Amino acid sequence: MARSIISIATLCVLLLVASAVFSQAQPAAPKGLFATLAAGQIVTLNDKGQLLQITTIEGAEAGTHTVTEVGNDYIVVEDMAKVSELRIPVYAVKTVVHVRAKNQ
Repeated sequence: MARSIISIATLCVLLLVASAVFSQAQPAAPKGLFATLAAGQIVTLNDKGQLLQITTIEGAEAGTHTVTEVGNDYIVVEDMAKVSELRIPVYAVKTVVHVRAKNQ
C-alpha cells in the first residue's frame, strides 16, 4: 500500500516537472513595426512633427543612435556618445525606413 502511494506521488511529481519544462513558450520572433530591427543596429531618428521616423541604411556605419533592445511594442536606442537612452513606444513612431545599398 505504501509502495503504491509513493509510486503515485513520484509519478505526479514527474508529470508536474515535465509539464513545466514543455509548457514554457519559446520567445516568438518580433512582429509588427519593429520586426526588422535588431539590437546593435545603427539607426537615425528623424522628427516628423509629433512622431518619429526611424531610418536604417544598409552597410552604413553612421547614424544617430544604436538599437539596444527591441520589443513588440517598443524600442530602446542609445545615442552614439552613449550618454542617453531613449525608450520609444510604437505609437510614437510614424514609420521605419530601410535604405538599401545601390546595386553596381
